[in-house]
Amino acid sequence: MASFASHFARALPIVGPALCQKRVGLLGCAAGAEVAALLAASGVLRWALATGAPAALDSPLARRFGPAYTRQGADTALAAALRAHHGERLPWAFVPLGTVGYDLLIAAGAPTTIDYAKTIAARRGCPLVALPLDPRLDPATWADGFPVATLGGPTEAYLTPDPYAAAAVARALLLRGTPFARPDIEALLVVRGQWSVGSGQPSVGSGQWAVGSGQPSVGSGQPSSFILHPSSLPQPVFATPLDAPALRERTALVVGLGSLGSLIALELGRVVRKLVVVDGATVTDANPARQLYRAAMVGQPKAVALADELRARLGTAAPTVVGLTTNLRDEQQVAALVAAEGGDLAVLTTGTVADFALARGLRAAGVPHLAARCYPRARYWETLLVPDGAVPCLGCLRGHLYAGPTPPPTPEEAARYAAPGDLMGEPATLVESGWAAACVSLLALQLLAPPGLREGWMLDLLASGRTCLIGGAYTLDEGHGAAYGLTRPGQVRAFGVESIAGSAAERVCADCGRTWPVGVLIADSRAGYFQRLFQMSWMVVCTPAIVCRTGSGERRASRRLRASSITSLSKWCDSTI
Repeated sequence: MASFASHFARALPIVGPALCQKRVGLLGCAAGAEVAALLAASGVLRWALATGAPAALDSPLARRFGPAYTRQGADTALAAALRAHHGERLPWAFVPLGTVGYDLLIAAGAPTTIDYAKTIAARRGCPLVALPLDPRLDPATWADGFPVATLGGPTEAYLTPDPYAAAAVARALLLRGTPFARPDIEALLVVRGQWSVGSGQPSVGSGQWAVGSGQPSVGSGQPSSFILHPSSLPQPVFATPLDAPALRERTALVVGLGSLGSLIALELGRVVRKLVVVDGATVTDANPARQLYRAAMVGQPKAVALADELRARLGTAAPTVVGLTTNLRDEQQVAALVAAEGGDLAVLTTGTVADFALARGLRAAGVPHLAARCYPRARYWETLLVPDGAVPCLGCLRGHLYAGPTPPPTPEEAARYAAPGDLMGEPATLVESGWAAACVSLLALQLLAPPGLREGWMLDLLASGRTCLIGGAYTLDEGHGAAYGLTRPGQVRAFGVESIAGSAAERVCADCGRTWPVGVLIADSRAGYFQRLFQMSWMVVCTPAIVCRTGSGERRASRRLRASSITSLSKWCDSTI
């Protein structure tokens, strides 16, 4: 069994050791289990839990950990589930709510539960983060577009329908004033020195995907922005029925069973008939803190362990799960896999250059697919959707898009730049990578549905041709604009072929052979040098400086240059061109 240091080895660089000394109170254990799981994965091990009746089968507790945890009180079940997942050797401390003090209170459930929690928090003098049972929340109350609103009262109190936003805010409050603080989140909650709702009035609906004023809508010729959460998307023409027979007869493939793939497999497993999970790696000590594997599974093949875990968590509703301990690397392997197992959707989350060969094989086999990966420290994530052969393939877009300013390099990047194609998601916590997985799962479920059952927002997204989505759990701005144009945690931007960057007027895709016009022209004598940097970094990493936008016969030269993510390849490029 792993020690605290090895279990949280990839979380400690993000949050430090202080969280294990914090105590969090939880009112509504069945409804708040998802937030508790996210905070526990960041190192919060001391809990004051309110006693509660056994959780229902459709509760967040049962959906997260499985039906086996509905046979006892919700507080006892949650404590047992956290211990079982992360291991008994960690210094857990579970006490009844009200018997000790705590640094933060989380409340989840009905309005009466949240109102009672406000009274408790005021009496205790601690912050409150509330998750309503009804996920609908008036976006006009959100703090500057971030899906968090304030609750009136004498203490700091925040309301959000999104468990990942709730966990991010809760952790930011716990880490406030430490070297691991989250000033980007605090800035969205603090206005004029007071904890309040931001002054911006977000807008949702009326054809506007953007959450927040001044954001372009789909079809405007600019990358669109939105919050990828059901409560914040425009009202769909209809909701995709996840119990529809058309979905229940489908087969899904997930290749790469790490921080993204293992969690996406759980969501796909709820709706499909057959799920094939593929990975040649084994479970390591640090995996359970961010992935679906229990601490007792360390040393087991990931594909086998995940198949067992999915059956346990989904119970009698589990599909047929096939675990393959194979490292897929080429088109021939993909063809053999599809021929043997079938496939109505494939999710690629290997985080390596193997994605390109696998995507070519899936395209040749006519299997809709998406490829997702996290950027360093999982501060940002990327997904490319390929529902059919008419849209750009993975090779058309990945590594060739200008997505705006890039974030500053992580400490790991500054010390050692990863080789091309290496997995770029370490270290991170479940709050970041799990948020990414939740968003990618929404996209995967929409692609899995037949076009006639897809929701309006997905139909609009595909019709606009913007099939590369970049989202983030952070908002980082070094003076050149928010990284990737994401001004709020949880926001997503969609990009298409109009954002292809290059030094020539056209670019030919090496994978599918199609020719695309270059929308962002590299206008510098050192274009070849920077193009090489783009290829080596596996994504375009310049801010507006070496580019000119093309269109309507006009070029708009930009001012400064930055090659943010490549510090070990070159010095910072911050001189005027």
